[in-house]
Amino acid sequence: MEPSYIEHVMRKLLFNLFGLIVVSSLTTSCNSNNEIKEGVIEFTISFPSFDMDSHPITGMLLPKRQIVSFRGNQFHAQIKKAMVEINAISNTEERYLYSELKFGSPIYFEGTISASDLNKVSIQFSDKRDIIAGFEVKQAFATSNDFGIIELWYTEEITMKDPNWHTPYYEVPGMLLAYTIFENGVAMRFTATSYSSEAIDKSLFTPSRQGASTDFKTFKNELYSVLDNFTKT
Repeated sequence: MEPSYIEHVMRKLLFNLFGLIVVSSLTTSCNSNNEIKEGVIEFTISFPSFDMDSHPITGMLLPKRQIVSFRGNQFHAQIKKAMVEINAISNTEERYLYSELKFGSPIYFEGTISASDLNKVSIQFSDKRDIIAGFEVKQAFATSNDFGIIELWYTEEITMKDPNWHTPYYEVPGMLLAYTIFENGVAMRFTATSYSSEAIDKSLFTPSRQGASTDFKTFKNELYSVLDNFTKT
């Protein structure tokens, strides 16, 4: 006996539903088992302690976006706004760091840094979980005598060795997707907003070495000075 039209439609719907379940489970499996090794993450930058309403012109000049491109254990981070450009390149496995500041006469630092070069913080991990820019993230808190308690969110879905080695948050095992840094007392909050899976050209990790080479302390002081001039206007 030939199946009725209704039976035919029901069978087709069940078949499609089964297909969706299989695809969904495969997608979930890929996201949880496959390693994310390459792509681009966009961050927004906010200045929690800066009054944008009282200084609208200065607020327009402050950077609002950071682009982080990564491939394996290498990343390139860029902040660019008006006449200021800051680039950082790191090989996290080799603990190599290149940072450049393009503002007036460009300068750059190249080498490695130690824990003594960084602000001192203590890290406490939380059981709280969330989703940021499509990644499953875990919560942590950094406590500093100078800056108080700082909320952090990080993901371990990106397979990069010691991604935070050059920051005060070097004890955090995964890539930070929401964090705050302090430059000369100025708080800058970074929050990931999107991730794009795309191939990254290895030339992006080649330093330009434009301008004068400096030591890490001098580079930090110059960076502090630029931020101070913007936020104290």
